[in-house]
Amino acid sequence: MYFINIVDGMYCVVNTFSNLIVAKFSRLVDATNYIQTAQGIPTQTPQNYGQFFGLPLTNASGSCGGHDHNHNRDYSNNQNSNNFNGSSNFDSSSIEKQIRELSKKIDWVLEDKKEVMEEIGILKSILTNSRNITSRREESRRNSRYEDSYDDRRDENHREDKRSKRDDRYDDDYIDERRNRREDKNSNHNVRIVSEKPKGKGFKKLMIALLTITLIGGAAVGGYFGYKYFFGEKTPSTLSDSDIQSVLNGLKENEPYANEKAAEDAIKKLNFNDQASVNNVTKVSFRAADTYDVTYSINLKAKSGYSLTDSQKGPHEVALKVSVPTPIIGSVSDMSLEIGQTQDQKVTIQNKNDSVLKAESDKVSVATVTVDTSKDTLTVVAVAEGTANIKLTYGDAKEVTFKVTVTKGLEVVSTENVQKTLDEALAGNVDPFDDNSSAINFIKKIELDKGLIIDKVEVKSTRDDETENKQFTVTVKADNGYKIKENDKTSFGVIAKIKVTVNYADIEGYKDELEKHATAFAGQYYQKEAINNLLGVSGEKYGILSQNATIVSQVPEDISENYPLTVKVEFKLKNGFQLAPGDSMDFEITLIVKGTGTPKDKEVSTSGVQVALNEIAKTTFKTNNEAIDALKAVELTEGLEIDSVEEATSSEYEFADVTFTVTVKAKTGYVIKEGDDSSFSVKTKVGEEETTPEDKEVSTSGVQAVLDEIAKTTFKTNNEAIDALKAVELTEGLEIDSVKEATSSEYEIADVTFTVTVKAKTGYVIKEGDDSSFSVKTQVVEEETAPEDKEVSTSGVQAVLDEIAKTTFKTNNEAIDALKAAELTEGLEIDSVKEATSSEYEIADVTFTVTVKAKEGYKIQEGDDSSFSVKTQVGEEETAPEGGEDSIFINYIINTYKPTK
Repeated sequence: MYFINIVDGMYCVVNTFSNLIVAKFSRLVDATNYIQTAQGIPTQTPQNYGQFFGLPLTNASGSCGGHDHNHNRDYSNNQNSNNFNGSSNFDSSSIEKQIRELSKKIDWVLEDKKEVMEEIGILKSILTNSRNITSRREESRRNSRYEDSYDDRRDENHREDKRSKRDDRYDDDYIDERRNRREDKNSNHNVRIVSEKPKGKGFKKLMIALLTITLIGGAAVGGYFGYKYFFGEKTPSTLSDSDIQSVLNGLKENEPYANEKAAEDAIKKLNFNDQASVNNVTKVSFRAADTYDVTYSINLKAKSGYSLTDSQKGPHEVALKVSVPTPIIGSVSDMSLEIGQTQDQKVTIQNKNDSVLKAESDKVSVATVTVDTSKDTLTVVAVAEGTANIKLTYGDAKEVTFKVTVTKGLEVVSTENVQKTLDEALAGNVDPFDDNSSAINFIKKIELDKGLIIDKVEVKSTRDDETENKQFTVTVKADNGYKIKENDKTSFGVIAKIKVTVNYADIEGYKDELEKHATAFAGQYYQKEAINNLLGVSGEKYGILSQNATIVSQVPEDISENYPLTVKVEFKLKNGFQLAPGDSMDFEITLIVKGTGTPKDKEVSTSGVQVALNEIAKTTFKTNNEAIDALKAVELTEGLEIDSVEEATSSEYEFADVTFTVTVKAKTGYVIKEGDDSSFSVKTKVGEEETTPEDKEVSTSGVQAVLDEIAKTTFKTNNEAIDALKAVELTEGLEIDSVKEATSSEYEIADVTFTVTVKAKTGYVIKEGDDSSFSVKTQVVEEETAPEDKEVSTSGVQAVLDEIAKTTFKTNNEAIDALKAAELTEGLEIDSVKEATSSEYEIADVTFTVTVKAKEGYKIQEGDDSSFSVKTQVGEEETAPEGGEDSIFINYIINTYKPTK
């Protein structure tokens, strides 16, 4: 049997037989549930929470063990400190303190109010009864002959136990610390205890209370499930070794696995009778073959609600067959190196095994290759001019080959003398240049050291003086066959003197343009907009940078008509411009400004309304609403609009004439002319019955005149003329049926006759006796006269071709391709390259005939050659070392050869 006692504000569960405290709780409901569970009693409703309150006892130290329990635990090791002897020292202050704390909660925890009030009631009754019981117990203890010795022994045991249990985590210090933490936690949640509810803040209090209850409830639910997960009792797993091995053996049904990862993924997905799953997988060993065995070590972990023994946790082993994937060598891009250069290349290998990457060059005289097998990295060294193929192998992987092209390399030139050359050339030019362009053209023609040419020249900054010294930025680049030394400058600054010209601002020209602008926009803008519109006219082309305008004339207060407004225009001059003698920095302009008052309404006549309505009335409508909508949509003359349309007469027949009354009104700013009607009557047919109206007769008398008007245009092609004739808009009821070419001409420009056939549209018929076929003659120009071609010289072509001829080519085709790719001067391009001579030897001089032509818009200068002869070496044999009489002789032929005109 058990009963509940309160000590130090905690609910202590006491065993009535051993007089020992077996558990301690912060809430009464938890202590009651504990006793019910221990005694096998079903959980009771809240009104029975006080049924286990017994005699209010306390231990010698005034605490009941110092720990809050929410689950079963053996507390026999605390018997000394928890032993009761019926001491009369009842701690009523703890209950009173608990009552005060619970009373304060009422204001904030509304949903828990009922439970708290019940708990307070129970505690109050216990407090009243306990005092009487305590008095009787004290009287009984005084009559006991063992009282003194028992008390002494109890006090001594208690002191000894406190010394031995000083570090026990369930002592009173721990309880006090726990209570303080709980109070701090409550204060951190901003829970304020007030003795009186402030007026006018009930809703705020309610919302705070609801939020507090929600947070407390969420914490309680989370705590419950956390307790169940970490401290709740778990069912021991029933898995046997054979069960575990059976699940592992099931993996063999899917052998062989594509790779080791696939095997590991399959192991991780195993489920052991819903009691355990795989915790981790470790590869122990493998045996290589076409398919190889991999042994895995597996540890298990218990699923929620279960526990595993060490034996069940493992490790367990399983051997699975895994396929051996074929290695794949990644592709390697071709390389272009210069003699002496070295390049490293990382090779990617998929599905690596114990094989070793190997590389072999088919021409070690051109390029060599070595392999760093630890990093799968190639090192390619360019040895001599030519091409070598590098072959890569790796076990059973497919071979991969890439090409290495080695070139002789470009001659290195330095730009260290460029600045000096530029400065000396400009210093030698004493007279100032006429303008920037003249200076730029001069600088571009300065000759630099061999291998260097000027790429571009740009103006950088200016400085005004008697002459204007302008700084230019000159960029140089390497010529064909050369390269600039690394880290050498390519951009240089120079100063050139430019003649200063005096530019006078054209004040009168600008004033004239403003006056024309003011006239063009007269009466279209109010005052402010008119001035802004005037100032929007740019004066840059007149040497004027910005301007401002101020009103000079008197502005009328209220005027309905447009009025003149005089403004003074003041301006600043653009940089580099001066004011001419006699000119001033301002002038006056008169604007015609839109009036600020309410303008008089414009008179408009309704004389044409009836005609417009009668035209609509010719249509037969299905319903009255359809007729009304059509009449409302009539477009009247300027200033008029439909006000209303009402049915004047109706008919019981499905098809009949219906009369409508149409009222018109003047738009805003308009007034109907005095004496003109504003109400009109219109009769139209309305009915569901469809009738085929009689075709309306239409005349073709005006067709020829319309076609002749189109024929005045000169067209580029016959098709363009036909399209224009087909697009002609004829009178109502007529449309173009076809357009055919009647005559043609072989001349580039000639008169062409077309036959045009017209037809009546649906609902119309061509008037009897009228023509439906017409003839029209127009001019067609098949080709526009091209503009005069720009003349270009071929004097520099031979030098460009000779430069290319210095190269030794492997085949004639390679030489022809190189000559075709030659970049000539502006306006010229290679037309053809033909072999003039050939040789049976492996390497020989071959002559080619190169024909050039002018590009579109250019023509070759009269007297200039268009055909050139160039001789170059062609052959497969490797290039002989430089020097020797043959080399001198060949170079002499190439450099001295000049074609005959």
